[in-house]
Amino acid sequence: MRTEQNTCDSIIADAYQTYRPAVLGYFTKRLVQNFEAEDLTQDVFIKLVGLGQMLRQETVQYLIFTIARNLCIDYNRRFFKKLEVCKNVLDESEELSCTTEDCVAYNELLVLEQKAIDQLPAQRKKVYQLSMHGDYSYREMAENLQISPRTVEKHLLMGRNHVRSYIAACI
Repeated sequence: MRTEQNTCDSIIADAYQTYRPAVLGYFTKRLVQNFEAEDLTQDVFIKLVGLGQMLRQETVQYLIFTIARNLCIDYNRRFFKKLEVCKNVLDESEELSCTTEDCVAYNELLVLEQKAIDQLPAQRKKVYQLSMHGDYSYREMAENLQISPRTVEKHLLMGRNHVRSYIAACI
């Protein structure tokens, strides 16, 4: 059992040394936001560690690039979906006119949003506020808070989900 673990660790260590530059280059060429390439490269090898006993020296290269391809597709799909949603929201907001009733409803939503934000953990609250009420990129928020851009993305996703569900429950 212990020798199997040592073999898996050896395969992963060798694969990391051998294929890391190629995987990083793969992501750099295919991602819209290149700064994510390093994080996704690490994710490939983390997923590889999770496969453990299934690893074989002969197939590890194919496994690495299959994982990389899938992560790249998922990342770009999420990126363009976010872009589409932002564009739709912007288009809709330009079409709406602001009546007194709309302004009152908007102010009530702001109050609900603030109550939901107050319930967030401190770090997630900072990320949410920087994103929603500042014009910061993931990288800028990560540098400001001294965390990784992927952590910023996860905090933001969880924060938005909490605020959305809180407001939906109140309405």
